[in-house]
Amino acid sequence: MDLLGRVREDFGIPLIGVRPTGLGADPRASLFRGETADGTAYAVKSGPAPQPGLVVADFLAGRGVRGVPAPVRTRTGGLVATDDDRTVSVVPWVDGDRAIEVGLTAAQWRSFGELLATVHATAPGPPLVGVPPGLRVDRHDPSSEVGRARAFPRQLAAAVAQAPSDPLLAELAAVWDTGGHRVLEVAALAESTARSSVWAGTEPVVCHADPHHGNLLLEPDTFAGAGDGVWLVDWDDAVLAPREADLIFVVGGVFSFAPITSSEVDSFFEGYTPASGGVTRRDLDLTRLTHYRSTRALTDFLDFADDVLDLAVEADPGLDGDVGVGPAGDPCDREAGRAAALRIATGALSPEGLVTITLSEAAAGH
Repeated sequence: MDLLGRVREDFGIPLIGVRPTGLGADPRASLFRGETADGTAYAVKSGPAPQPGLVVADFLAGRGVRGVPAPVRTRTGGLVATDDDRTVSVVPWVDGDRAIEVGLTAAQWRSFGELLATVHATAPGPPLVGVPPGLRVDRHDPSSEVGRARAFPRQLAAAVAQAPSDPLLAELAAVWDTGGHRVLEVAALAESTARSSVWAGTEPVVCHADPHHGNLLLEPDTFAGAGDGVWLVDWDDAVLAPREADLIFVVGGVFSFAPITSSEVDSFFEGYTPASGGVTRRDLDLTRLTHYRSTRALTDFLDFADDVLDLAVEADPGLDGDVGVGPAGDPCDREAGRAAALRIATGALSPEGLVTITLSEAAAGH
């Protein structure tokens, strides 16, 4: 059965059409916008893998957390429909701009702070806890990313030896020659902070774990609240962790092309502090912030650097405002995808990039 028929039959939604959006970071899944005859729109996601974020979003929306779109349930009460080896989910479409494209006003920063604080203040219950498989619990174990970082020089050298005339590999090798030592410093930071005593007795909260501006939608003016509200989407990486796992995306930020100013951080905490029961910027643990920045910095650099090593990566809409990376396809697309990956990996080492932010914030004790 085609996607349109699956949504009609299993969710009871009379869609008249679906079109691809080109959005979403998972190359295995596709996100579509579907519409009914009266113009009601839905986000329809289809992919081969489970969609664990649906359980989290459904739980939070059910607890009244405003700004988390509630998944539409199937006729039988499930969160997904299964078609052969693919799962299909449906969520009401939020017809607002992505924050990554237009930025946030001071009021929207306050709304974002209030939303994230409300998520953190919502006590986890079944099915997030107590019912297998439950929500993943962060173990602050960076060994996988640290191992990748230390293996990367050998992988890069092998790739260059196999394709010595490839200009993108040559540029990546030059980037590593000048900045690779800083990636390895970040790996050492991730290890040392993981061994700290600050983790003992820490009460985890529900964290989105990826609340960057690409996952933040701005409420249109047609909604209640005069357009100051925000919606946080894509909960597939959600985890039980200390709140710092989310707050690195605000305190310091993670994108070299979208730095966050001190006034924006202040506006965020104007919303976060009262909604969290009084948690301020000064209450955050510096070691945990450094740890989560470090592991994120390693992931951001290595994921995209690995895509440059892969000669079978194609272009796809992405966060850098141009293209991201996806599965192999047309040779021109492959080169565009690898070039985009190189830009993002290089950006992580730029003065505004997360590798640089991680080292400078750790040195300053922030």
